[in-house]
Amino acid sequence: MYAFIFGRDKLLGFIELISWLKARSIDYSMINYAEDFSYCIIAVDDAVIDELTTWIAGTVKIVKITCFWHSIESINIEELTAVVNAVINDKINYGINIFVNASRKKREQIYSIIKQKFKQFFNANKCKARLVMPRLKHKLHYLQPKEIITKKLIESKTDFCFFISESVVYAGYTVKLINPEQFKQKDQARTAVSIEAMSPRLAKILINLAGLKQESFMLDPFCGIGTVLVEATLLGINVVGTDINENKINAARQNVKAITSKTVPVIKADATKLAEIQAGLMQNAKFDAIVTEPYLGPLLRHLPSYKQAKLFKQKLEKLYNAFLDQAAKLLKQKAKLVMIVPYFKTKGKKKRIVNINLKFEHFRIYNAIAEYKPDAIPITYNTKTKIGRLIYVLERC
Repeated sequence: MYAFIFGRDKLLGFIELISWLKARSIDYSMINYAEDFSYCIIAVDDAVIDELTTWIAGTVKIVKITCFWHSIESINIEELTAVVNAVINDKINYGINIFVNASRKKREQIYSIIKQKFKQFFNANKCKARLVMPRLKHKLHYLQPKEIITKKLIESKTDFCFFISESVVYAGYTVKLINPEQFKQKDQARTAVSIEAMSPRLAKILINLAGLKQESFMLDPFCGIGTVLVEATLLGINVVGTDINENKINAARQNVKAITSKTVPVIKADATKLAEIQAGLMQNAKFDAIVTEPYLGPLLRHLPSYKQAKLFKQKLEKLYNAFLDQAAKLLKQKAKLVMIVPYFKTKGKKKRIVNINLKFEHFRIYNAIAEYKPDAIPITYNTKTKIGRLIYVLERC
């Protein structure tokens, strides 16, 4: 059993994981998951974990579950440390992480109880153990990836995690970290940048929502400076990018080459007329998926008025629905289309929301976690910008 702890966008991380497993027809059983989707515990083959770690981006930490008890009072530290072969006759660093749906005061009480249990155990075994305390005081219940890496808690198997519900406590040790620094390094490696570009982390998540695998064929028809193209290429996916802006086409080519050392086809094309150049894109073959963030409207420094938002909506609906009509002609049956669609928060006393209406004549909503959250799609992606974002996952009918 493994626990997957998700990052800032919890629901997005959960959907990404399940989408990745389902796309590969990997057998798994859902053992438990948090109400807020901050983590889930699944039974899955050990052999899956290494490959999965290279693909997913919405998971922060993977924990090997080794023990469970029916109450906090019955937690047995000796049982937990015996399973992970922790060295108890030498100096060690260890971490305590708790995941529970409770108030901060209650979490601190639980943390103190478990901390005391560890202290008693190490004292009884005459072990010089040092508890690594979280640097963020408002997050006393778990360590950040950088703290785990610095203290080498993965290598020592002593980053202990506890997942607490009303009837059971699952516990284990961290085996994998998805280090956020890797995405910062990719950002810094770009030779061409744009304030409109999505993050490498989000691009990778979108690729996984599309169910793509190595050697799949993917199109990004609004490729911009190539963030999605870069992430897909690094994963061994065959990509084609198009954009209507010549400068962005050149930027995309530069970024793909600089980060992946590969050259991929990036073509100047109108996303509302893609079927006209289909032969040039794929020799009349069809794509396994389309993954894209289209033009979202003008950059906004302030919230628009309701009237302005309605104008943005009108123009974007025309663009997006024309694109969807073309996309249907380029995709295989049951192929996925993953796209970001904006919504506009408006100024004024009423603070109304203006949404884009899409026509799904050739598509249906695809929800990989329908059994856990039937209304998960579209996914709200939280940003600090003035334009809201929704992530749609569609399946070609």
